Amino acid sequence: MNKLKLFYNSFSQPSRAVKCLLKIGKVDYEEKFVNLAKGDQFKPEVKSLNWNCQVPFIEDNGFVVFESHTIMRYIHQRFNLDNSLYPQKLEDKTKIDMYLDWHHSNTRRSANYVTASLLSKRTGQPSLYVEDLVHKELLKAVQNLNDNLLNNPSHYIFGFQKPTIADISCYQELTELKLINFDFKKYPNLDAFMNQMSNIPEIKEVDKDFSDIALKIFKVNL
Repeated sequence: MNKLKLFYNSFSQPSRAVKCLLKIGKVDYEEKFVNLAKGDQFKPEVKSLNWNCQVPFIEDNGFVVFESHTIMRYIHQRFNLDNSLYPQKLEDKTKIDMYLDWHHSNTRRSANYVTASLLSKRTGQPSLYVEDLVHKELLKAVQNLNDNLLNNPSHYIFGFQKPTIADISCYQELTELKLINFDFKKYPNLDAFMNQMSNIPEIKEVDKDFSDIALKIFKVNL
């Protein structure tokens, strides 16, 4: 049986989330770096596997899966990972799925905010898009994370005692905000969440790759 192949880019938050899960689950896999800046995702050999032309995606013995949350669910079941990562009880699993759906229109806003902010700094032109739309929506999502999803003794999403795939996805998305010196301390529950997630060894390893890229491209030391 061939190793599972992960097609990824370290600057992609969803890619990092999938990579974290593979490492936490001790899955034997092969990495295939996709250089997005050079357009590798559109090359015939990649496009023939994934017509969506985005990362991450995986190939498992000829079976291709894209969309990070679907990939994470697949990996969890395919490799029989610890149930704490994706609980089997219907109500608990539904909570995780509920966050993963909410994530796309809320936490995911951080990517747009960071991109627009960095472009604004590089060009010297203020971005009304950042100030008026994405910034407000991002702060609303962050406030909801702090006041509702993480407002519990464990400081994990929905109060689970161990991190789930929802926590992994959320953390990697918000890590991007460090590029613009976002002040997490204004949100104590979120700050506690970010700190405890960043200390998980496998996540720390994945973060190191991202930090190296951030330092090289944006001269930001994370």
